[in-house]
Amino acid sequence: MSRLAKVKGEVPSLKAFMMRGDVLSLYRSYVRATRNARWETIKWFRSEFERSRGETDLDTIKSQLQYGRMQLKQMQGGMMLHSSGEITRLRGSR
Repeated sequence: MSRLAKVKGEVPSLKAFMMRGDVLSLYRSYVRATRNARWETIKWFRSEFERSRGETDLDTIKSQLQYGRMQLKQMQGGMMLHSSGEITRLRGSR
């Protein structure tokens, strides 16, 4: 149950409940993806989740989830590129 629902004594809708699960899943994905990341990256994603913590509008939450998934894919792609050694080949070595 969300904090808002606890305060108002309401039961969250099924859609809100499902989105909460999606948000938690995305958060866990970020935690897994940043195991070997720099501290600044970890601090950034935590601050983004904290900033949106009190959001109750389902449409806004949905768009933030889409944006978060896109950011995660970009971050994972950059980390994979860096860890595979491809980045050194892309820097101009002939």
